[in-house]
Amino acid sequence: MTRKPFKSLAPCFLLATPDLQDPNFWRTVVLLLHHSRDGALGLIINRPSGLNMSELLSLLGHTEVSEEVLSKPILFGGPVGKSTGWVVFESDHDSDIAIKIEDGLYASGTLDAFKKVIGEVDPKRFLFFIGYSGWGPLQLDSELEAGVWMPAKIDRSIIFECPFNERWDKAFLSLGIDPKMWVSKPGIG
Repeated sequence: MTRKPFKSLAPCFLLATPDLQDPNFWRTVVLLLHHSRDGALGLIINRPSGLNMSELLSLLGHTEVSEEVLSKPILFGGPVGKSTGWVVFESDHDSDIAIKIEDGLYASGTLDAFKKVIGEVDPKRFLFFIGYSGWGPLQLDSELEAGVWMPAKIDRSIIFECPFNERWDKAFLSLGIDPKMWVSKPGIG
């Protein structure tokens, strides 16, 4: 049996189709950071956790940050590693403490990167996450074949400028698809 060639989708958005009923991922937009035969990793960019940065920063002993940073919501990145933190940010300089997603866009799960970002990056150009989304070997590929995810090109305006509750619709509309018109099963007649 010939093994079919593998093509990584990362980096991209993964849009949960209306057919995906898992409450962890219902109507989510995932920023896919890594995808290989061994698994995949991403961050949900449209699900606020209910926590804000002031709570986290006080736990870390950071009090000398702007009100804009303190009021930022923390996003639920996914159901895996709920005690881990991630930051996605823009930078004009290559970062040696983060994963390069694409030119000028980075992600990191390190405390050093988080501290650097909250001190140096425009608060409008970073997001902080608790937890992440993960898939085992070829799990995402089988979910893609089942039609529960749709890949889309990364759009930074959706990541950093679009209200959280509009990101899923906007990401689908960027593909020319109105998710309200989604038909899961063909009609009769």
